[in-house]
Amino acid sequence: MILFCLSSFMGTLVTCTDYDSVLSSFKLIPLFFFIFLQNEDRSLWKLGTLPPGLITFWNKTFLLSRSWHVLGLGYNPHVNSRDIERAAVIHYNGNMKPWLEIGLPKFRSYWSKYLDYDQSFLRECNINP
Repeated sequence: MILFCLSSFMGTLVTCTDYDSVLSSFKLIPLFFFIFLQNEDRSLWKLGTLPPGLITFWNKTFLLSRSWHVLGLGYNPHVNSRDIERAAVIHYNGNMKPWLEIGLPKFRSYWSKYLDYDQSFLRECNINP
């Protein structure tokens, strides 16, 4: 029986076509953490989990269609709004997160419409709606 699985682990997408692949993907998690911990002093790469994820899941991932996952909302002002509206997931990767003053105003509303500004925690934070 063929099974299609999609799992997200620390921002790295893992795909499989059968149960054996699912199990072998989970067996890679200790390898991921081993590689991740080798960079404790940040001498191998500066930030994030993408480098160890790329090494761990090399040749076990594929690109997702823009209709499923749109990225770049934290650095690329030219992301097509039609692609954003059609996407299942939008990703604010980059430095210009929507809650920061430097966030791209064009994309901020996609994030802020889900915030409840009546929550005291949000009122105490420096959130830029």
